[in-house]
Amino acid sequence: MLYQPAAVRERAAERSGMTAVGINAVYGMLVVAAITPSMRSLFTTGFVVTMTLLFGPLLGFIVSSLYPRVEMTVCRRLGGTATLDELYRLFAWSFLPAGLALVLLALLFSSLDRISTVVQWSLCIPVLVLLCCGIRNYCSNIITAQSFTLVRGITGLVLTFILFLVLIAAGVGFISILFRCGAGESLSAIFGQP
Repeated sequence: MLYQPAAVRERAAERSGMTAVGINAVYGMLVVAAITPSMRSLFTTGFVVTMTLLFGPLLGFIVSSLYPRVEMTVCRRLGGTATLDELYRLFAWSFLPAGLALVLLALLFSSLDRISTVVQWSLCIPVLVLLCCGIRNYCSNIITAQSFTLVRGITGLVLTFILFLVLIAAGVGFISILFRCGAGESLSAIFGQP
């Protein structure tokens, strides 16, 4: 599955949409788990764990739902033929090897208390290789699913990524405005450490 984009496409087509939802929920939990250590000084450990378990899947669902919708909208303008369901499943299954490698890396880091920076970077290299393979699989499968030529497919992928980044920046800006208006202090007062 790692080196054959066609195998990823077949796996995504034969598995249910609920399996893709589960995979994307786990990805969201991994992202939130990577962010939460910086928040442990503001909140209790129980709150951070609860936030990871509750908001991780929500984050995974939002990102995995938003990105394929943006991609479908952009690629339809370019003449693409893929359905939203196809794009959603390809999004989940293409990055599965990178997600599994991230879980293994997190378990390894948690089991080793103090490791040097050189060892940390050397342990990250396989994860980066798997992430690059996932990106290659995803791009190849999207171009095939949309029935695009290589140039049109790359154009669609780049435009989708740029538009997605703009939407994420707008969302982060909105959350930043909420925190400037005092939402962060309110959360800290409610869930903060005694």
